[in-house]
Amino acid sequence: MTGVFVERNPYAPPAGNVADVEATVPRVRPWQVKSALWLLCLSIALSVPEIVYDFLYRRSAFGSPGADIIAMTIGLVIMLGLASLVSASIWKGWRWGRILYAVVVVMGAISAFEAVPRWFLRSPYLGVADLLSTLADVAAIALLFMPAANAWFRNQPRG
Repeated sequence: MTGVFVERNPYAPPAGNVADVEATVPRVRPWQVKSALWLLCLSIALSVPEIVYDFLYRRSAFGSPGADIIAMTIGLVIMLGLASLVSASIWKGWRWGRILYAVVVVMGAISAFEAVPRWFLRSPYLGVADLLSTLADVAAIALLFMPAANAWFRNQPRG
């Protein structure tokens, strides 16, 4: 008699699979997020000529060119590490990544207003590369805050 009662117990836990359907379905990144990451990579690539120029023609701040090259190499490794961290966090859908990227881009764009004439005085090629790099960053931020990207970031697990 108790076996029949257990099967008909309305307070028994459900016997079927009650897993969240959304958790098992992979989320597709919107094109805005993918394009923003491509623009981030383009911005980094457009920064390479300036880095090469600094390595070749920058005057030594330490008094010896060897120490200056070591310092610039350490700075470059740190910059690339931070850029990799930010792009990986955006790829994974972590909101702090796009916010950090936005803050860095806004600060860089503010300083770019006064730096644009100096960019072109150094070399027209370097000026164009720096300007295009800044524009790529601004466009990437605009894409990361579009409604489709906002919805995608909102539905991702927090990181």
